[in-house]
Parts: sequence; structure tokens; C-alpha cells
Amino acid sequence: MAPRARRKFLFAILTNATLILLAEGAGRLIAPAATKPATPVEFVGNEMGGKFPSEYDPLLFWKIPAGGRIPESGEAMNTKGFRGPEFADRKTPGTKRILCIGDSNTFGIAVSVDETFAHRLQRWLSVRGSYEVINCGVPGYSSFQMLQLLKLRGAEWQPDVIILYAGAWNDYTPAVGLDDARAFEVTSRGASWLAKSAIFRFAAEQFTHNDPAAAAAKRKKYIEVWSNEIRRPEGARLEKQQFRETLERIADLAKSIHSALVVVIPPAPVATREKFTDGEVYASIVREVAAARTVPAADARAAMWRPETGPRDLFADIIHPAPLGHAIITKLLAESLIQLQAAPAAPAPPEAILAEPLDFKKIQKTARHATGDPPKPMDAAAAAAVDSVTVALQIPHRIEFPNIKISGAASLVIQPAIFTRASLDPEELKDDPKVKKHVGPVEFNIYVIRASGEKIRVLRASHECENTKIWSDTWPARADLAAFGGENVTIAFEASGTAFGASWGVPKLWAFR
Repeated sequence: MAPRARRKFLFAILTNATLILLAEGAGRLIAPAATKPATPVEFVGNEMGGKFPSEYDPLLFWKIPAGGRIPESGEAMNTKGFRGPEFADRKTPGTKRILCIGDSNTFGIAVSVDETFAHRLQRWLSVRGSYEVINCGVPGYSSFQMLQLLKLRGAEWQPDVIILYAGAWNDYTPAVGLDDARAFEVTSRGASWLAKSAIFRFAAEQFTHNDPAAAAAKRKKYIEVWSNEIRRPEGARLEKQQFRETLERIADLAKSIHSALVVVIPPAPVATREKFTDGEVYASIVREVAAARTVPAADARAAMWRPETGPRDLFADIIHPAPLGHAIITKLLAESLIQLQAAPAAPAPPEAILAEPLDFKKIQKTARHATGDPPKPMDAAAAAAVDSVTVALQIPHRIEFPNIKISGAASLVIQPAIFTRASLDPEELKDDPKVKKHVGPVEFNIYVIRASGEKIRVLRASHECENTKIWSDTWPARADLAAFGGENVTIAFEASGTAFGASWGVPKLWAFR
């Protein structure tokens, strides 16, 4: 190239580069929001809005942030953003690890953490060896997002078994603007160095919803169309063939990381199956892929088709299993694990794995109250009036449940809360000399009293409520009662402290740890 031509060429490059840099700088000054991650694509199946804390992720669309709390219960997620106890990236040598991958059905919408099939499996397996069952369910996830999660973390987390619960709802709900695959083409670019460019962000956001209000309005409209007309104006999040291919890719990925795969054939109430008929098609695809890949299938759809059982017993709403539904799924999954030889050949947990609430009508007595009343028996009318979810017993108090039969590996779960009276009508409290004693910490103790009279503390927990609240959030606590297996015992609950009252949240006795 001649020297003059070379100079012209270099000048053109420098000029264009300068213009791009100026445009980039102007973009960041004029529209700094464009340098932030693109607004996640809206989906009808995204149940995060308002109910769960969520944060944008370019590869997963959204995820629950580490330590995020469920607003209604105050339950905190673990540091990886999932429901349940903490777990290390690498499993402990000698431990079999089971990953439960799914959506809000796996997460356990409308049930406590102890009622989810993941936690029930953990309790059933914990007395049979070293097992770790991890609940990786995220509300709103489609099978496409489940695949991306496994791509990101599957090999690192070293699962021996992957339990997949997909196709229940989110996959065939309406796409809003973009289906999952096309949305991923846009958002995944945000994981690269290009994400730092204001110019790129502007271009990318033309394909996503850069107006949150408009996106939410469109989502609301699509929900109405979906609910009333069973219509998807822009198609499904995953069309049938896409769903099938995604399941096959999950099966391939599981095999590549040397993990066995078990699938749940997703159940649904009769009314949902009759109204949203695509659910039957997607469930059939799960069956077909499982059969073609010789993957064990826990057919909850067949097992929970029970005309003799009320839908409210099996389902909490139009799609999510109730506690009994989770118990049935647990039994089916245990049978699949035995089939895989991933669990000892032992009887699968019966549906009676459901917790047995302790009967407050068996309350024998309450001890000294803050008012100075001496201990006195609680009469039948007072006992019947005790609703352990909404009524607080004045502190300090003691409750006893006599003649409780403990199974071989039982545990007791409580979800206590504190009642402060701190934010009640000031007029009501102004003449109360003990008002300052109505806030502060509470210590909860549970004791087991053997027939010999020996008294053993099995749980001690302290909690404090914010002074601005009437009620604290509830939180779960568990006492292991395996040491008392086969015994008839008395279980005593004691609460003390400076708050006004406390609730124990329907104490439940489980047949397994």
C-alpha cells in the first residue's frame, strides 16, 4: 500500500474509533441506565414479582439473591439463593448428593420448607447413610432455565443423582415478546465484555423490555388472555419440540457429568388438566423422553389422579402440590432411587410421613404469666381457643403434651413467632407500666420428660422482634428426637423473656429426621 493511501486508511480508522468512543461516552452521560443490565424479559410464568426477592442474571434471566427472604414468612434462602440449608460446592467424600432441579413446585410454594419433597427425602435418607438432598427449585423457571443452571453448576456440584421436575406449567405458558431461547440470545451477551458498552446495551434493550411499566402491563394482559381464553399471542416460552429437545439435552448433560437422572411426571388437579390441555401434552413428552433414555420416572400425575381425594388435600392451588402431594411425590422418588440403587433397598416412606400436629387440646397447664397469676390448669374452653398460628400465649409460659409416642427417628419442628404489642394503639398502652417489657428477646426451650421423670432439653432458640412490629416473622427450628425412639414421653414447651407473648406455630411431630 502506498504511503499516502496508508495514511488515509489509518486516518479513517482513527476517525471512526474516535466517533465510537464519543458516542459511547455520550451514551453513558446521557443515558447511564443503558450501562446497567437489560431489564429481564417478562414471562407469564415468572412468579417472582412481589412474592420473592429476585435479581437479574444474564444466563438464568433471574435468580433469588443470596440470603433473600420470603416476605410472607421471613424464611431466608441460603447463600447460594436456594431454599434449605447451606451446602458446599464440592460434596463431602463418601456422601451421595442429590440435586432437585425444578420450578416453584420443587421450591415448595404454599408449603413450609419441612413439607417439601426435597426435605422429606433428606429425612428418609438420613437414617440410611450419608446423603445430601439439595433443593434447587426456583419459582418461574422453565426447563430451559433448569438446563442453564445445570450447565453453570452441575459439574461443580458433583451430583450423584439429579431429580428433574419440569413441564408442570412454565414451559407452556405464554412468551411475552421473546421465547426463552431467543431471550437467551439477547441476555447471554450481557455476560460478555460487550455488556459494558452503552451502545451495545442500547441495541440489546431494543429486543427486551426497556420500559418496565410497559412490560408489566403487557404481562398482565397476557395473563388475562391466558387465563380466560387459553391463548398465547406470541407462542409458548418453549414450544413442544423445544421442550423435548431441552429434556434430551438435560439427559445428555447428566450423563456427561456421571449423574443418574430421575424425572417427575408433573401432576395437576383435574380442573387444571381439563382447562389447560397442553399440560397433558407436555407431561406426555416427559414420559416419552424418560422411556427413550431409560430414565426412572416418578409418575406423580398418575398417582395424584384421585377422584376420591379432594383436590385441596393434594394441591394448594391450580398447580402446586399441598403437603399431602409432596408426601406422595417423596414416596415415588424414594422408589425411583431404590430402583437406581442410589438408595438402600428399604421400604419407601409411606404417605404417613406427613407431620402430625400436636393437639393443643392436650395442654395440661400453663405456668406463671407476666401478670403474676399462679400456675393453673387450662380448661377445655381456653385450650380450644388457642390457635397456635394467630394467638400468642403470654410470657412466661409452659405447655405440656403428655403421652406422646416417639417413632424410631422422629423430629419435632416448630415455627415460633413473638408478639410484642409494641405498635398497638398508644392510647391502649399509655397507662400500662409494663409496656417496656413487651419488647425484647424471647428464649424458646423444648424439653422431653421421660417416664422416669428425667428431663432433657432438646432445643434452645433465642429470637427478638423489632420494636416497630406487633408480630415477628416466623422461623423454623427442629429438635431431633431419635434418642427417644419407642418411648412414651411428655413434651414441654417453655418461653421466657421480655416480649408480651409467643406462638409456637403448630408444633409438628415428624416420623423421620
